[in-house]
Formats: sequence, C-alpha cells, structure tokens
Amino acid sequence: MTKVNKSLSLSILSVLPPPFSSLLIPPTATALTPVQYLGPASTYGVLANTPNIPNTGPTTISRTAGNNVGIWTAASFVGAGSVTMTGGTQNLGNTPAQTAQADLTTAMVTLNGLSANQPDPGVELGGQTLPAGVYSRGTFGITTTLTLNGGGDPNAIFIFKAASTLITADGGASKVLLTNQAQACNVYWVVNSAATLGTNSIFVGHVLSAAAVTAKTGANIQGQLMSRDAAVTMDTNVITNNNCAPVTRTVTYNGNTSTSGTVPVDSLSPYVTGSSVTVLGNS
Repeated sequence: MTKVNKSLSLSILSVLPPPFSSLLIPPTATALTPVQYLGPASTYGVLANTPNIPNTGPTTISRTAGNNVGIWTAASFVGAGSVTMTGGTQNLGNTPAQTAQADLTTAMVTLNGLSANQPDPGVELGGQTLPAGVYSRGTFGITTTLTLNGGGDPNAIFIFKAASTLITADGGASKVLLTNQAQACNVYWVVNSAATLGTNSIFVGHVLSAAAVTAKTGANIQGQLMSRDAAVTMDTNVITNNNCAPVTRTVTYNGNTSTSGTVPVDSLSPYVTGSSVTVLGNS
C-alpha cells in the first residue's frame, strides 16, 4: 500500500506566546525580549547613576514588569516621600542597583549595534505614522503626535537610536500613540546624550540614555526611564512599566475536512497574524 501524506492549510488569525517568551523583531536585530535585553534592569521604572534621583510633586511608578527605583553608585532619593510605588523596591547604592546598571550598559551596546532597516524619519517624528523597525538619527524630537503602527503584529519591535538627544515638546502637544496591536513594552529609545520629556507630554517606550533623563511636570510615560551615567529627574509624573499583554492563539482549518489540530512550532515560529502555513499529516 502506498503511503500518502495529507496536508492541512492553516490560517493563523492571532498568534502570540505568553509575555516575553518569544518576540519577532526586525531582521537586523537579534531576537531578544525586554527581559533578555535588560536583565534585572527590566524591573525598574527608574534607574540612574548619580548622587541622587530628584523628584518634585506627586509621582506614581507602577508596573506589571516592575516598578523598582535604583541608583548606582550613590544612595539618595530626593523627594521619595512624594513617590507612590506600591510593591516596588528602592535599591540605592547596593548590589542589585549595580547589577541593573551593568545590564543597562550591555543593553545599550547591543541596541546601538543594530543597523537601521527603516528610512531616515528626520529629526521631527511628530505627524508621522511609522512601522516597526530600527530607526537611526543624530537627534529625535516630537512636537505633535507620533503614531507607531504594529501592522497587526503584537510582537512588532520599534527601536529608535539617537546619536545625540531626544526632546519632546512642552504643553501636551507631544504624544506617542500605538495602533494596530503595537505595544509599549516593545518600544526602545536609545539616547546617546540626554533625554527630555516635555510638560504634560505622553510618551511610550523604554528610555535607555547615556546622560540625564528629565521628565518635566505632568509627563506621562508608558515604559522606563533609565540613565547610564547621570540623573533621572521627575516632577509629578506617571510612569507605568508593564509587560506585554498576552494574546491567545487562534487557528482556522481549511483542508481535508479537518476541524482540529495544533499550531506548528518550527524555526519560523511564532507566525505573524494573518499568515498561512501548511502542516503535513499522516496517511
């Protein structure tokens, strides 16, 4: 008897493993998750390397990924009394802070080593809608609304590398919005000088800065504020460092009248939303 392989055609409607288990990122980047990029530093809402971390006014640091505050090498958190960080830990001048700083340095080297695979967006990012990828520029500024389009893929990674500064405008006009399944946990800003987030601006992503990070009055951040060599200054801010939202797998079958089965796992997994694959079955 001749053995015949039957095949099933699957349309992947929505595929994403549990948070941080596997992320699709641009071809020029290594497939690393936020936890793998940042190690223990991924659990910090704020991380600095300076004599203190100044804060003015009521600031909230919350998380599902972690809302710790760390400083290395010194041990002063000015204004800590007006910071709400339920469940978080203050690591000031101790070994965990030192480890987190070392991991921040490693992450910056890794991300800076990635080649841009998207066209130069220019200095002003406001007013643009950008797809996932690696962007590189001397300086980035946001004065209006920047929209990050995930393209239907909740694993989409956005990496912005600034050789110099990142500056967002004052007054609330500067906004970073997410659309089409883009997630804040997958947005990285690698700033090789200083980063300044303007008053009442709405910002999204992990800030990995070589120099000072300043969050002006009322700035709202979905992500992390981290400085490798200087201070992180806060003033009546909301900082939310969350994990990626989980998305369940949904598969529809179209072949051999089959109505059941499993999502295949191979070198191409996880599959992007909307893709089709063929699974060989037994005779």
